[in-house]
Formats: sequence, C-alpha cells, structure tokens
Amino acid sequence: MTIRTEEPKVPANFPPARLFLDDIEEIIRILRESLETVKMDSRSTIEDLRMKVRFSTGGKECDDVQDLPKIAKSNRELSISVARGGRPKTSLRFHPWFGTLWLQSSDVTKEDTWSAFHKLQTLFEKRTRRWSTLLRSLPWWLTWFLWLAAWWLPPLLRFPLYKLMPHRAADATVLLSYAAIIAAALIGARHTTIAFRHSWDPSPFRQYVKDKLIPVIVHQTR
Repeated sequence: MTIRTEEPKVPANFPPARLFLDDIEEIIRILRESLETVKMDSRSTIEDLRMKVRFSTGGKECDDVQDLPKIAKSNRELSISVARGGRPKTSLRFHPWFGTLWLQSSDVTKEDTWSAFHKLQTLFEKRTRRWSTLLRSLPWWLTWFLWLAAWWLPPLLRFPLYKLMPHRAADATVLLSYAAIIAAALIGARHTTIAFRHSWDPSPFRQYVKDKLIPVIVHQTR
C-alpha cells in the first residue's frame, strides 16, 4: 500500500482588511498576471487573448477602477472578475460582514495559484483590520464568554458606583459602557471594507472636521 501526503489546498479566503483604490488596482494586476500564465490554444483569436475586467456592486457594473466611486459604497459587497476571453476566469468577492471569497480558474497551475495567493495575502496583511482579526482568531467559546461578561458586568458595577457618585452619573456611566461595547462589537464584526479613494487621499471625515468643525469650534471659543 502506497501512502501519499495530500497536497494542501490553496486558501480561498483572506484576513479582514481595509482596502483602497490603489489596493484594488494591485489586486487586478495580480489576477491578470495569474491568467497570463495559462497557455492559450494556437488557434486563439485576439479577442480570446484580451483581458476583461468587471466590477459589480449593488446591481451596477463597470469595467474601470476609476468609475468605482461612482457606483459603489464602502458598506456594500463588491465583486471583481477578470477573464481572458471567455476562459480562463478568476474572481474575488468582498463582503463587509462575511469576508472574501476567491475563485481561481482550474486552468491555472497549482504553483501559479499559490504564487498569486501569497501576493494577495501580503496585500491584505498590509491593510489588516487588527481588531477584527483579533476577534475572529479567538475560540468561539471565549468570544461568547467575553460577550456575556461585557453584557452583564456593567449592571453589576452600577451598585458599587452608587457609593462613589450620584445615581444619575452611575446610570450614565453604565449606558456609556454599553455604547462602547456595542461600537467595539460592530467594528470587530466587520470584515473587509473598501474606501473608494486612494490611500494617499485625505479621509472625507477628517477633511470635514478640519475644514468645517474646527473653524466653528475656534470661532465659538473666541
């Protein structure tokens, strides 16, 4: 009897990350390169060799990464597909809550698929969402324990707080604790999100705070 070692399968998922348009451009480049390794038939036409890129989100589609901000929102899922003619084809789907799913063409060799995976993995790790990654790495029983402890501990602390501060202040502290717990849970539960701007562009929220809120606050304090 011959004993063989089963070859590990190439993973189809990636860690939680916050991506930008320049990351999407890099992903497209990696996916294109993986399809370019496939040897096409000698009878292939120019159309068969042409790379086609398609983005789809919220029932809308486009084929240019620069058009993504016009049709997409950061809290929606996004699907990227790259095809060389009709075949081969590879796709990568992002969902803000359920993660990523990579479907690679069977025409690409295992070695080239692993090579593409490692490049994609490096990109995701560079943009990793640390809090989400940490929560998802915990055992399920520890996650439930922390959730139950966080949910029941604030009310129990309310009574000792009554001895240290007025009741209203203690109740407000408990409510703020719940708000912080819920915010942390929502942030941690999110998987991969995409900001449809380049990583070097300023954040719209920060720009708003800088241009609108800070001048108002400064004016009110004069």
